[in-house]
Amino acid sequence: MFRKFITSILLLLASVAIAQQGLNSPYSFYGLGSNNFKGTVENRSMGGISNYSDSIHLNLRNPAAYGSLKAVAFTGAISIESVSYKDNSTSDNFNLTSVDYFAIGIPTKIGGFGAELIPETTVGYKIAGQTPGQSNEFEGRGGLNSFRLSYGVQPFRNFNIGASLNYRFGNSENKALLILDNVQYSTRDLNINQFNGLTYNFGAMYDIPLKNKVRIRTAFNYIPKTTLNVDNNRTIAAIRFGGNNREIVVNELSFGDTNFDVEMPDLMTFGLGVGKDMNWYVGLDYVREGKSNFDALTFNNTENASYVASNKFRLGGFYIPRYDDPNRKRFYNRFVYRAGLRFEETGLNINGQNIEEFGISFGVGVPGGAFFTNANFGVEYGQRGTTSSNLVQENFFSIFLNFTFNDRWFIEKKYN
Repeated sequence: MFRKFITSILLLLASVAIAQQGLNSPYSFYGLGSNNFKGTVENRSMGGISNYSDSIHLNLRNPAAYGSLKAVAFTGAISIESVSYKDNSTSDNFNLTSVDYFAIGIPTKIGGFGAELIPETTVGYKIAGQTPGQSNEFEGRGGLNSFRLSYGVQPFRNFNIGASLNYRFGNSENKALLILDNVQYSTRDLNINQFNGLTYNFGAMYDIPLKNKVRIRTAFNYIPKTTLNVDNNRTIAAIRFGGNNREIVVNELSFGDTNFDVEMPDLMTFGLGVGKDMNWYVGLDYVREGKSNFDALTFNNTENASYVASNKFRLGGFYIPRYDDPNRKRFYNRFVYRAGLRFEETGLNINGQNIEEFGISFGVGVPGGAFFTNANFGVEYGQRGTTSSNLVQENFFSIFLNFTFNDRWFIEKKYN
């Protein structure tokens, strides 16, 4: 068991590194890249809401949910995304496969513990532009990851609290090429960055029981403002192009390592939901994210871009026709049917235009074998950005899948 666990971690770390090498979005040029969804397939299939939890699934969006966990849960997810983008004159498309998260939750007599590995942002862009006499090319890859240690407890009935310690780490490579007509060599500006820093996460959930197993759920989650350390290495080189467009350095100037901090915004989430145990649930999240400060990232700052505080709204829920239906021919009655929608401001403003995103999602949870092992499948269609103000509009379709394996650990034997 232990060897399988360590092997899974190593495979996932390799997969995360691979996942951040592809194209993602032209908007990932700015700041630390495009934000990834930081939750499970179950959350994402319900519009991204974070205010629901139960005893066998993990909720990575609020650490207080670990206080409700009754069985060990081991889960990981992958997604495949197809993106098409267009501006006023051109269009293109690409596909991206990525690992979304890896997590384990362990319940004990004194609360539930969790360990999570989540890619937070992705840098993946390749942009080209031409003006008379010159060409400009911009390319970037990498991203920011988060490893979290979480704890949740239920100090008294219907009330959970929890906290996470998050270590953020990652890297990015940002390259700009200037190619002039009738000039022998081109100019390359290359920035290689290493990120690291700590942040915290606090959460709470409170249930108000009503009649017939119906309950109202309130939830709160807070990530305080913090800083992220950046170690930047910049070089400027004169280059020429060899076979297969390979860059050959003719002369290079290194500026050495520069160390500085960027300011990561605070984030508050308020959630409200109502549902009946093992039957149905509807929830709503409101998220308020503060203003980022990436001014120190001079290599991707532009005069036409700025960062602003943002608001996000998420609505979703699920329905289970009959979770304990004994008739195997009606196995679909035990499925969990999920749906949701979301509207989000990304916190990025370009050419005076706030970059916004919306999505609509659907999902199905399929129960498996012993100890409630299950698989969860979801799809989402959405849109990011606009063609107004000379910007790019992205339409994306995502398919995501996870498997959750449940077991019982640390349970005292009642019989010898």
